[in-house]
Order: sequence, then structure tokens, then C-alpha cells
Amino acid sequence: MNDLSESYIQSVILDFLYKDTCGSWVKAHSTSKSGTADILGCFHGRFIAIEVKEGGKPAVPDPLQVIYLNSVVDAGGQAICTNDIQDVYDVLNYPSKGRLRFVSANKNFKGLL
Repeated sequence: MNDLSESYIQSVILDFLYKDTCGSWVKAHSTSKSGTADILGCFHGRFIAIEVKEGGKPAVPDPLQVIYLNSVVDAGGQAICTNDIQDVYDVLNYPSKGRLRFVSANKNFKGLL
């Protein structure tokens, strides 16, 4: 997704999640704890945290988001940071990808601290 706003990409991802999956999803609000992922949900018994970034540049979480996303993975959940709905589709259909702590370029969140 090129040069698309973060809010637009979030709305596309949420629309997909609400309409095309049987999971339970919620958009975290700006009043949430700093670092909390933008979209949180449960899909087939798996907790998934999705941090959304704007299009046109690498999807890299900021330091507080790295801590949060790693805490989700360390607790047995899955976490991604993305600006591409394909990443969301992949983590839903190929569960091991979230456990690898990947971002769009398959970078490890732990290396970003």
C-alpha cells in the first residue's frame, strides 16, 4: 500500500477482519496505554496484536510499541507491525509468522530495542 494514511489502512484491515473472519476484534483508542497495538483480537483461540503504520515506508514500531508487541509474543500471542493487509491475512492463515515477531520485511522486534 503506497502513501496511504495509517487511519485508512487501519479501516481497510478492520473491515476485512470484521467481515471476513470469525474472530473478535477491537480498535484500541488513543486513550489506551502508550505502546498498545492499534488492533487487538482473538482468532481461533489466538490473541493477535496488530500495529498499523502508514504506507509508503517500512512498517517499523516505535520503542514502546516494540516492548508491547514483544510482551504479547512472550505471553504466547502473536504480534505484527504492518502497512499491508497481506501481512494480516498471512498471520491469520499461517500462525507461525506472528510467533516469529515479524514486520513486513521479516525483521525481529527484539532487534529494534
